[in-house]
Amino acid sequence: MALLDMRSASERRLKESLQQQAELAAVALERWVMEHVRGLSILALRMEQGGNIMTLRSDLSILRSRRPHMIDVAVLDAKGTVTLWEPVLPDGPAPQVSVALAGEMRQAQRWVVLADRSMPGETGAIAIGWPLRTGGALVARLAPAGIAEVFANVQLGEGAVIAAFDQRGQPLYTSGPAAGLPDAEMLEVVRSRRTTLVEAITGRDAVAHMHALAVGGTTNCVAMVAVPNYRLFMPARQQFGQYVVFSALGLMAAAVAAGAVARGILQPVRRLQDAAVRFGEGRFGTRAEIRGGGELGQLASAFNHMADLIEEREARLQELDELKSEFVSNVSHELRTPLTTIKTLTRVLLRGPLNDQERREYLETIGNECDRQIDLVVNLLDLSRIEAGRMQVTVRPTDAAPVVRQCTDAMTPGARERNVTVHVTMPEKLPSVLADAAALRRVICGLLDNAIKYSEEAGAISITSSVSGFQVGIHVSDTGPGILAEDLPHVFEKFYRARTRDVTPGDRRRDVPGVGLGLYIARTLVEQMGGRVDVKSESGRGALFTVWLPVVPHPHDQDREARPE
Repeated sequence: MALLDMRSASERRLKESLQQQAELAAVALERWVMEHVRGLSILALRMEQGGNIMTLRSDLSILRSRRPHMIDVAVLDAKGTVTLWEPVLPDGPAPQVSVALAGEMRQAQRWVVLADRSMPGETGAIAIGWPLRTGGALVARLAPAGIAEVFANVQLGEGAVIAAFDQRGQPLYTSGPAAGLPDAEMLEVVRSRRTTLVEAITGRDAVAHMHALAVGGTTNCVAMVAVPNYRLFMPARQQFGQYVVFSALGLMAAAVAAGAVARGILQPVRRLQDAAVRFGEGRFGTRAEIRGGGELGQLASAFNHMADLIEEREARLQELDELKSEFVSNVSHELRTPLTTIKTLTRVLLRGPLNDQERREYLETIGNECDRQIDLVVNLLDLSRIEAGRMQVTVRPTDAAPVVRQCTDAMTPGARERNVTVHVTMPEKLPSVLADAAALRRVICGLLDNAIKYSEEAGAISITSSVSGFQVGIHVSDTGPGILAEDLPHVFEKFYRARTRDVTPGDRRRDVPGVGLGLYIARTLVEQMGGRVDVKSESGRGALFTVWLPVVPHPHDQDREARPE
C-alpha cells in the first residue's frame, strides 16, 4: 500500500511539474508580448501629441530597430486602410488581419494579439493591434522565432510540445508536430480557470496526452505544454519498479545494519546528553566531544557554539556586575567626598574667627563641591530619562560658534587652576547646524571638562572646527595621557571609565572624579540631534573627540537660527 501511495505521489508531482512548466511559459510569453505592447503604447502617445509624416516614419523605424523580432509596423486609419508602413515589404498586413484586429479591439475595448496566417511560410506571424483615439490603430507583426527564444528557457522532457495560442485559439507558435495540440474546448476551460491540466486523446496517432495550459496574464494568450502520457509517467513507473526491488533488499540490509547504526547513534547522543547535564550544573567550560561529521557532529558543534556564546554572556554579565559595583562605589565616593568637604568647611566657618580671604576661599570651595553634586545628580537623572525613553531635544537651526565660546569662557577658570591652556581656533561664523543649543552646550562643556580633568600639569587643549560635506565638525583635543587601545571601543558605554597609563589593567581604581556617564550622555544627545561623536587616541598622545552635526539643508532656514541663551 505504501508503494502504491508512493507511485501516486510521484505521478502527482510529475503533473504539478508539468503545470509549473506551463505557468512559467505563460509568464515568459506575457513579458515578451508586453514588451512590444509598451513600445506601441509609447508610439501611440507620441502620435496623439502631433507630428509630421517624417517624424512618424522615423518613430516607426526606431521602434522596429529596437525589437529584433518585429517584422514591420503599420498605421491603420479608422477604415482599416494602411496609411503608413515601415518597412515597406512585398507582403503587407492582409486586409482580413486588419479587419479581425479592428473587430477584436472594438469588442475588447483594448489592445489585442492575433495569429496572422497571411505571411508566407508555415509559421505565419503574430499581430499586435493598439487602438488609437482617432479610430485607427497601430499594428506590429512579430516573427514566431521571438516566442521560440522565450520558450527556450523552459526545460521540457522528451517528446514534449510547447505552444502558444491567441485569444481566438489560433496557434501563435508550436515547437513540434500538432499531434498533441488541444482543441477549442480545452482553451475555453483554461480561460475560465486561468490554469488547468487536461488529459485527452489528440492527434492522428490517437495517443493520450497530458496538457498543461496557463493564460498569459492580460495578454489573453494561452501557453501549453503537452506530453504523451507514456513518456510523462515512465520515470514514475520505472522508479516504482526500482522501489519494489530495492525495498526488499533494503529490509534485509536494515536488519543487519540496525544494530550498528543504533550503537553509532546512541553513544554520541549519550555523550552529548552528559555534556548538557554538566553544563546545566554550571560547569560552563564543558564541551561536547566531536567525532567525525554528519548530523551528530553538527549537533555537537552547535552545542559547543551555544556553550561558547553562553560562556561569553556569563563573562559579560560578570563584567557588568563588576561595573555596577564599581558604579555604586564611584557614586558613593562622588557623594561622600564633597559632602565631607562641605561639612568640614562649614564647621570651620562656624568655629572660626576667620579673615575675609579665608572665608571667601572656604565658601568658594563649598560652592564648587555643591556644583559637583548637582552635576552628578543631573547625570543620574538624565540616565533615568534615557533609559525610560523620555530624553528629548528640540532640533532647530543653530549657530555653533557662540555655543563653543560660551563653553570655553565657562571652563577656562578651571583650566587655569590646573595650569592648562585652552586654545580656540574657530571662524566667527560657521554654517548653521541642526541642533539643540542647550544640549550642544552641555556636550561641548562635558568634553572640555573631561579634557581638563585628564590633562597633565602645563597641558594644552585645542578647540577647532571643520566642514565636511553637509556636516560641521567641532574638534576637542588634549595633551593628556590618551586612551588605551583596549578601552577605546568602550568609552561611550555607560558606567565605563577608561584607565590611564599609570593604572594597571587589573586595577579599576581611578584618581579622576566621575562615574562613567558623561560620554554616554553626550553621545545620546548628539545622536538625537542627528549627528555622531568620534574619538581618536593613542596612549601617551592625548585624545581627539569630534562632534559632527548636520548642516541646515536650506539657506532660508538660517533666518530662523536659534541663538544660544
